[in-house]
Amino acid sequence: MKNKNISTSANSKLNALLQKKTNASKQQSSAHPSSAKSQSSAKSQSSAKSQSSAKSAVSTPSVPMIALEIEKAIYGGQFLAKNEQGKTYLLDGVATIGETVDVQIKEDKKQYAFGQILPKHTETTEKMLDLCPQLEICGGCPWQKLSLDTQIQALERDIFHQIKTVIRQVYQSNAEQEIKLIDFAPTERFETSHWRSTARLHWGSENPNQNNSKTILGFHQQQQGHKLFALESCQQLIPILDQILQFLKSDCLALLKGKGTIRISASPDHQSGTLFFEEEQNQKTAIDQKYQKFKSKSPQASIFTSELEALFEKIVQTPNHCVHGIEWRTPDQERKTWGKTYNLYANIPHEASSFVQAHQFGNQALIKAVLESCQQAKAVIEIYAGSGNFTIPLAEQLKKRRLALAQNQKQKSGYDITAFEWDQFAVDQLRKIAYERDLNLHIAGIKDEGINEKIFAQDDFDHLLMDPPRAGAIEIIQKFKNLKTRSISNRIKKITYVSCHASAMCRDLKELLALGEWRIEKVKLFHLFPHSGHIEVFCEIVRKSGKR
Repeated sequence: MKNKNISTSANSKLNALLQKKTNASKQQSSAHPSSAKSQSSAKSQSSAKSQSSAKSAVSTPSVPMIALEIEKAIYGGQFLAKNEQGKTYLLDGVATIGETVDVQIKEDKKQYAFGQILPKHTETTEKMLDLCPQLEICGGCPWQKLSLDTQIQALERDIFHQIKTVIRQVYQSNAEQEIKLIDFAPTERFETSHWRSTARLHWGSENPNQNNSKTILGFHQQQQGHKLFALESCQQLIPILDQILQFLKSDCLALLKGKGTIRISASPDHQSGTLFFEEEQNQKTAIDQKYQKFKSKSPQASIFTSELEALFEKIVQTPNHCVHGIEWRTPDQERKTWGKTYNLYANIPHEASSFVQAHQFGNQALIKAVLESCQQAKAVIEIYAGSGNFTIPLAEQLKKRRLALAQNQKQKSGYDITAFEWDQFAVDQLRKIAYERDLNLHIAGIKDEGINEKIFAQDDFDHLLMDPPRAGAIEIIQKFKNLKTRSISNRIKKITYVSCHASAMCRDLKELLALGEWRIEKVKLFHLFPHSGHIEVFCEIVRKSGKR
């Protein structure tokens, strides 16, 4: 879900409207009523016939279009515009501030509407030569026409506004005093081209409705999400990933059948990378897995072939090849591997199939911020450890301190970090790294142990670190409200919360601040997703003085 909050008081009402969007979309559209003539005619016909006519009329409505001037960019990669009557429009697509665009209305309400900016087929000007030639069909960089300053100003405005709104809702009359205590630090900014060290590509039929349509490799089209477009190159990829992309198109694409995804990954300072192929489940298999009692006895057949196997074996045996490791995942989760299936990012191995921050230049600054935030911690409990992006550097930092304390005979017992993760494969890899580097680190698999009060009873920790997925950490925050957990969680003095989705984080912060024991100390943005309208949020929450 994209966040569409804006900062001005005049448009604050839009927040409530956006919350209703999901429910509103389920209602039947009334934008195309029948004409007076057809209504009169319908009265003279039978009920069944009039119902059939109505269905036919609704099934092929004309699509309303309008010209609008872009007023501002808003968090989530969208744009805001208003018509002469002051009606608000939230728009997807590519544009710049002050530009007049043609808009196709997707959902029209009384006070607001959602629309799609239509591509402009105009000659490229000298100022636009550096724009991606596939910008408008791709949609991955809707803010590429905006300057870096404009992008960051829009993100700061909207996200800081969200956080302040949460504080005003919780503290009401004392809100402004609480807001003054927050350090809204300057945003960290990084490279805006050739920065992406991992990308998820799709392969499939160029035209799914035609037999024998050729297989292409690329992304989903912006305006037709079910259709792919063939990716020629991408200005956001680091050079080695663009080299891997060209290799896939020239040597591999012709051997791929059906459809699926390929995650290409590489470290910015290395000359080769990894491939992770994942076959797409057909609809029946997906339903079978969701409803186990209806599961089919015959699993979905894999589209992996002996030709692909021969190619992969040749790749990993070729010196100085752009690919050094490959993993193939079948619909029944069978794992096939060739070569070294991981990349080293800042000396931390990340598997080809694991999540890793795409902007590794910016990620190093984010890691530094987390280490500084945890500098005074006695012991840390980390939830959503992933493949160890923060876990390993933090464990190594605490190991150095532990060795220094040992020399002074002040060494404490227990683990430096207790880290929890859902992905069992990532858990196994973290345990291996901890053993090889002699780190005082306990890794727990959530699938085995679950989220329960035992998590908060691990050792003598006083710091909680969370970097949840887009859905947020509401399940963890709820534990702080559980009376059984409160006596244990009271030991925590500080929470470091890293989020890729500000709206989910603000929801969690509202639940946490409502306890009356915590305050937000610092908020800092890390511009890890240039041109997308998204950003990483770093937040420090500390216990109020005397609150235990």
